Amino acid sequence: MLIQSLIPLGLFLIMLSMGLGLTVNDFKELLNRPKAAFAILLVQLLFLPLLAIAISLALDLSPSLGLGLVLIAACPGGVTSNMLTRLAKGDAALSIGLTAMTSLFSVFIIPLIMGSFARLIGREFESFELSFLNIILQVSVLTALPLVIGMVFRRKYPEVVSRLEPKMVIITALFFIFLVVLTWIDQWENIKSAANVAGTAVALLLVLSITTGFAIGKIARLQEKEITTMLIEVGIQNGAMAFMIAATILNNMSIAIPSALYSVFMIIIGLVIVVVRRSKVS
Repeated sequence: MLIQSLIPLGLFLIMLSMGLGLTVNDFKELLNRPKAAFAILLVQLLFLPLLAIAISLALDLSPSLGLGLVLIAACPGGVTSNMLTRLAKGDAALSIGLTAMTSLFSVFIIPLIMGSFARLIGREFESFELSFLNIILQVSVLTALPLVIGMVFRRKYPEVVSRLEPKMVIITALFFIFLVVLTWIDQWENIKSAANVAGTAVALLLVLSITTGFAIGKIARLQEKEITTMLIEVGIQNGAMAFMIAATILNNMSIAIPSALYSVFMIIIGLVIVVVRRSKVS
């Protein structure tokens, strides 16, 4: 199918675009805000997948929808979270560093969480085989590799990148929107039939993750800009990565349905956060 061919290309370009905007100093920024970085990583890497698993079990989702929900929860943030953080007047440097860090971690975290969920529900998935090594290799090639290529290119050709990066951000953002629309068109009948239960699961994941992030931010006594960053980082996931894993590695577009719904919901929620947080600091 066309979408299964375009998604890996789209993800590669998105991660390349992210790499073009990164330097080693962006990772070092996390050391300047250790408490905020730890709190956000805790929610992203631990609480989000656990919430997705709990919701999947509580709603008795089908194996495919359950795995899709866990998949989108296990994915890192993306360039969208960085843009929304800037718009919301959050800590953009912290957001960029966290997105880069979780993107690298995701190479190992995604197959680990998905494999654990598959074993937890005790089901054999007929349409694919959960190969830990296979997922690590393919996710690395399409996420970590272009991220590193972009960073190297930025270091070697800073003037070229300064002109190229803004255009790449726009192009990849439009490409991501195109992929979401294409997924909705391709999977419309499946999305329509699963809309009630999958929509409920996705909405719960979004609301509970943001609520959890806000609560932990307050408990940790983070600054308002850091809490804003927390809300966006835990709410905005890399939908393109979830699409790619579902469509190409797992070869099961039904698993992409929660990601297709989440990608729309998260933008709406993200824009609401932007409006609310900007009103507080204006």
